[in-house]
Amino acid sequence: MFDWSNISRYCKLPNSEFKYYFLVVSVLLSTVFSLNLLFLVVIRYNEINDGYQVVKVKWDLACSPQTSSIIFLGDSSGDQGIAPSVVKEEIRCSSLNLCTLGNLLLVDDLWLLESYLEKSPSPQSVVLVHVYDVWHRKSPNIGALRQIPISTQAWDELTPIVDLGWFWKTSILIDQFIPMYSRRLTLHQFIWHPSELMSERNELEFTEYGFRPCKVNSLEGTIADRENHLKFVSENNFIPSMINSLAYQKIIEHCKKHNIRLFVASSPLDEKLASDQFFQGYYNELQQWLEKSSNGHPHVTVISELFLVPEHELERVDHVTVDAAHRYSRWLAEKIKSMPEYSHAQ
Repeated sequence: MFDWSNISRYCKLPNSEFKYYFLVVSVLLSTVFSLNLLFLVVIRYNEINDGYQVVKVKWDLACSPQTSSIIFLGDSSGDQGIAPSVVKEEIRCSSLNLCTLGNLLLVDDLWLLESYLEKSPSPQSVVLVHVYDVWHRKSPNIGALRQIPISTQAWDELTPIVDLGWFWKTSILIDQFIPMYSRRLTLHQFIWHPSELMSERNELEFTEYGFRPCKVNSLEGTIADRENHLKFVSENNFIPSMINSLAYQKIIEHCKKHNIRLFVASSPLDEKLASDQFFQGYYNELQQWLEKSSNGHPHVTVISELFLVPEHELERVDHVTVDAAHRYSRWLAEKIKSMPEYSHAQ
């Protein structure tokens, strides 16, 4: 039998009382551990955060050995706007859609490219697709970045465009393995409003090569989103954020090192927003900056032309339904096909 007397004397508690407290603490810790494990299993197989689902799917694709001639990086406008199967019909080249979320900025694009190049042969081209209002954003969504499903060692191999030290890695462990703390708002909903929470869960649909089709338009959502964008462009001039500028230059460096042609394109866009004079002024400033930032890099092609979409084919100003996504994919493919290295596809 274990002798409790030495420990109880050290803690200045009677032997029987120490046993009682030890038992209570053990039961509490076991309960918390079991509940945390249960919640971890629930959210792992029933993820209700759409953004987290997108991050995990695209990173699983990037970290699996691939042989793709073209990879697409960018935000959710590309995630729902680029169909690799359509691109293949036009260019007769395989491609992979690794577009994720706008609030991850170009940080995620850079890391996805680095991880892809670590696992797979270099593609011929990288196509960077972002809606116009991503480039000015200053802070990525750290919580979503920490959902990237890679090992601690793999984090050490990425460019530290944000601090990837011990605090970052500790936070990842907490985010991924102690969800009762990191996902406490979700846990609160799960406890008090489980039926409402599960009704919000949306099992996202992806094609084999990363395209997430949007099948339903939203006229009301598009109009409301347009109003927000019109307000934004009427009140702001374009100023690129430091973090996006650094990530963009690093992407250019990788493309140069691996002899990859880089295309930079804007997302498909609501035609009514594009007709606004304030938007046009803002967009022209962005294009001038992109051209200047890419100057001296002959392997970089900035596609300044916009692909415009009527509002009845939109979920938001930059999120298109399937038919428009197929047209945008063909349009992008035509731009890519105009380059000499793709002349065989013409």
